[in-house]
Amino acid sequence: MLVIACISRYNQNSFIFLITATLMYLLGVFLVTAFVNVPLNNKLEVFDISSSTEIATKQMRNIFERRWNFWNNIRTVASILSLLIVILTCIRENK
Repeated sequence: MLVIACISRYNQNSFIFLITATLMYLLGVFLVTAFVNVPLNNKLEVFDISSSTEIATKQMRNIFERRWNFWNNIRTVASILSLLIVILTCIRENK
């Protein structure tokens, strides 16, 4: 929907804000999910916890959890900022 909003607002003042929100969402949410979080989830899925030692399980958790949480925080911030930009643009347009 952000792409459609950008296209519909091309050559208008709100375009720059909408394209910023769109790029923020695509880079900070979509690409991070596709190239970081999904591969981490896939790696975790193939980890055989039932035959793993406690030490190996803790190591896997440490490797996975820190990286996944960091990138999940990036996704959260990017998503919120993108949404705020869209909301502020809508409010600005309706004044």
